Amino acid sequence: MGETDSHTTWLKRTALILILGLGAAASETVRVPGDYATIQEGLDATSAGDTVLVAAGTYGGAGNTDLSFGGIDRVLRSESGAEGTVIDAADGWRGVLMSQDESRASVIEGFTFVGGGDVQGGAIRLSEADPTIRGCRFEGNGGSMGGAIDLVIGSSVALNSCVVWGGDIVENLGTTATATAI
Repeated sequence: MGETDSHTTWLKRTALILILGLGAAASETVRVPGDYATIQEGLDATSAGDTVLVAAGTYGGAGNTDLSFGGIDRVLRSESGAEGTVIDAADGWRGVLMSQDESRASVIEGFTFVGGGDVQGGAIRLSEADPTIRGCRFEGNGGSMGGAIDLVIGSSVALNSCVVWGGDIVENLGTTATATAI
């Protein structure tokens, strides 16, 4: 085999490795309630970079409140936007808790959060997390510290096109908690 043949073989092998590697890194989209009955089941079934796509409707109760990303950067997105997809954290629950170093790559997009009543973070509580929240509404959430969003212990949040009605965004415990509207 000549030098040209060796080079061609090397190029083919390298291309195959790259193609296989990129395929393995491709993100996946799972649907709620299509693939999984609850939002948390969808989150638990996904990996870094994956998307949980939630159909229009109102979601509440076990598996649809107190949602955790589990320290894995993924996207939680509604199919119909905040007008059509509601997370109802009634009865003293909270919508989402992020507390395991989730980064800006963790995204919550297109939900209305209502009824959150946990003392700390009625709708969302962030502790050592830095997610991106886009196109969300926060309506009538309670809690003495951050009815809409409670930021603590080095947390920050990038808010984009969000509306807060009733409830507030609170930075707690000093440290470097910051909310940035973009």
